[in-house]
Amino acid sequence: MIRHIEDAAALKALAFLEEDPLFPRLAVNVAAYGLSSPFFDLWVQQSGEEPVAVMGRLDGQMTLVARDGFDAGELALFLQAVGFETMLCKCAAARWLPFFRAQTAVLLRREKPVSPVETGLALDWSPSPRTLYALLKTCAGTSIRLPPFDGWYVDVSHKLRRGLIRAVIAHEGGEPVGCAMTAGESEGQALLSAVAVVPEHRGHGYGRALVDAMSKTLQKAGKRVFLLRDARENEAFYRSLGFEALEAYVFLGPGMKGEANGQQTAF
Repeated sequence: MIRHIEDAAALKALAFLEEDPLFPRLAVNVAAYGLSSPFFDLWVQQSGEEPVAVMGRLDGQMTLVARDGFDAGELALFLQAVGFETMLCKCAAARWLPFFRAQTAVLLRREKPVSPVETGLALDWSPSPRTLYALLKTCAGTSIRLPPFDGWYVDVSHKLRRGLIRAVIAHEGGEPVGCAMTAGESEGQALLSAVAVVPEHRGHGYGRALVDAMSKTLQKAGKRVFLLRDARENEAFYRSLGFEALEAYVFLGPGMKGEANGQQTAF
């Protein structure tokens, strides 16, 4: 059975969520928009009285946290009915669902305390979302796929103003050269995203400085640091920073496996 979560008591009953590295993606949207908002939906699938999967959707972007024993058939029919543009979940769950694989990612964790190296960069911890978007657009590629500006701007500026996520831009000689953000934060966890350095400024340690600065800030706030990276990019870089790979994740698209699409990758 799948039902809509509409009150805090129902959400609190899903205790297993709080230990999942994707929980910050759901928690930040609950904090930003509540459980009765037209912008954000949260559903739970139950097996008897036991919750086995939780799905959260914001502007077509779905996050799925599924436990062993979830009903893949029911879930697939439900997802087709409500619709989504992309869905992030573990590969272990995705293999049971009929949707095509758009992008594969690896979840990383950084446990060791961080001691940032001085680079001389000026770090702006209250950046303009417009400047952030412009930076990310300059760096867009395989691992950074930007949504349209209007929706992104409304969401990010709302969350930044309320202190639900954080972002930092590095300046060198007065010029913005890179940035890092959190995609979501909960009381004890944070998920890093949008780590980017302008192409002509790469190779100078700016990416390391941004990740170190953000990681130290999050650790000081008592949060465990996680990061999703594209499966094909930056493995050596993040390993050199002390991140360890945990699990494989995938972004699914709404089409079925085997459909003709140049960007689809069959399981």
